[in-house]
Amino acid sequence: MVSTPTTRQNQHLMPGQDWIIAGKFPESTSAGQTDKDAPEDIPNNTPPADGKFASCGKPVAAFLDEVTNNGRPWPRARVTSGQAVPVDLTLRRGGLVRRIYVVPTILAWNPQQKLTRAQFEFSPDTTTYPYYRLFPCAPFYTEPAHENILNGGLALVNDQFSFTFNLPARPSGPRTLLLVVEFANSGDAAYQLLDLEYVSNVFVRDADDDADYA
Repeated sequence: MVSTPTTRQNQHLMPGQDWIIAGKFPESTSAGQTDKDAPEDIPNNTPPADGKFASCGKPVAAFLDEVTNNGRPWPRARVTSGQAVPVDLTLRRGGLVRRIYVVPTILAWNPQQKLTRAQFEFSPDTTTYPYYRLFPCAPFYTEPAHENILNGGLALVNDQFSFTFNLPARPSGPRTLLLVVEFANSGDAAYQLLDLEYVSNVFVRDADDDADYA
């Protein structure tokens, strides 16, 4: 689903396994909720459980929920505050995107604990997110699906969508961002984790290092 940048899922799962989905509206824990912006959309399924944001409960991806990768830190891309991060998505046919957004971990997050809602900076003020875009593809059931998405402003070429966002200001140290793609004609959302290391300067990586974002 995400070809750029490297995410925890696309780096550690086989192709086809990295389509990680669970109920939309991850700030909540309950299913059956309607969309606040488009109440005609399909209500949500059960969102990821606390500590399961990397796997969404998918057994093949359960190891991604751990604090470390077999005792070693998860590879993190070196970044700086405010840096621009390009994102390239491949969307599944038939899926009508309602919104795409990026949620950072809180300033005081603890990287030694599994990721829970309390560690993400969910906010009703979407202007505080590094990236947030709402697509007014309504009514969601209009056919053809791709024409509907185009009418909502999501210009697709071979199911590809790209955007760029600027990282929030953070001091040096490890950080994680949650990328969420919510669908209008489904109760689900797709989830990906971006593992970052904030540094004062971005260094040239060696063969054993994780990649920097360009």
